[in-house]
Amino acid sequence: MIHPVLRTYDLHKNYGRLTAVDHLNLSVPAGSIFGILGPNGSGKTTTLGMLVDIIKPSSGYFEWFGQKPDGAIRKSIGAIVETPNFYPYLTARQNMKIICDIKGQAYAEIDKSLTLTELGARQNSRYKTFSLGMKQRLAIAAAMIGKPRVLILDEPTNGLDPKGIAEIRNIIRNIASEGITILLASHLLDEVQKVCTHVAILDHGKILSKGPVEDVLSDSPLVELAAPDMPQLKSLLEKENWVKKFQEDQGRFVATLKEGFKVEDVNRELVAKGIFLNHIMVRKKSLENYFLETLEANA
Repeated sequence: MIHPVLRTYDLHKNYGRLTAVDHLNLSVPAGSIFGILGPNGSGKTTTLGMLVDIIKPSSGYFEWFGQKPDGAIRKSIGAIVETPNFYPYLTARQNMKIICDIKGQAYAEIDKSLTLTELGARQNSRYKTFSLGMKQRLAIAAAMIGKPRVLILDEPTNGLDPKGIAEIRNIIRNIASEGITILLASHLLDEVQKVCTHVAILDHGKILSKGPVEDVLSDSPLVELAAPDMPQLKSLLEKENWVKKFQEDQGRFVATLKEGFKVEDVNRELVAKGIFLNHIMVRKKSLENYFLETLEANA
């Protein structure tokens, strides 16, 4: 039997009357990049904290590789959940040697970790000279010491500029290409869409939706529509039963189609009713659209 890398069973955490994580059931496939997506306060960091034994669950439990976690299993999990501590006056390489000493690993791992995180050229620079993005990459390099089977990242691109975000995204993909499963929490919807293979949408500690990203996004196609007579098009869209909803965006209507209705049916339906379009285009549904719709449906 092939076990998922991680499975949680009604994982629950309260702080007094506050429920931070509410009976969470997750299954993370091996080799996936699994995103836990949610706004601030949704329970993402608390969930990761329980999975790395920083926080004790109030009830429920979890398994790594089909087993209850023990010392050996914990060593196979690299994580950045809290702000990593490095010595500012030491170089990247010197800091990595300390990490190796703490983990009981050979210094030979340092070169690969620094190369993987694109820090090889700066290995002899002091940590205090690093940009925020470089500091985050060094934290990932440190988490990779010990050759983990799983890498856990909490908001890995938080506070970074677009260049730094793109660098972290590429590093995550490179790590995943080596067969390492990645579990990351983020509120950056676009980044989760670009890098993750699977996603769970979390709000107030509860899972609202989960599954492969491509399946989540395939729901309810979005279609951009424009016609010479826009008021007439609007009037029709308000009445059509194949339109789930629509809104105006930059002089065009963006319609969400109901389940079972295909994009190729749109033009035919409109022409039959005397509406001739001068613009029709499928707009790929973003995770943000799905996230906001899911929150609204569960409000």
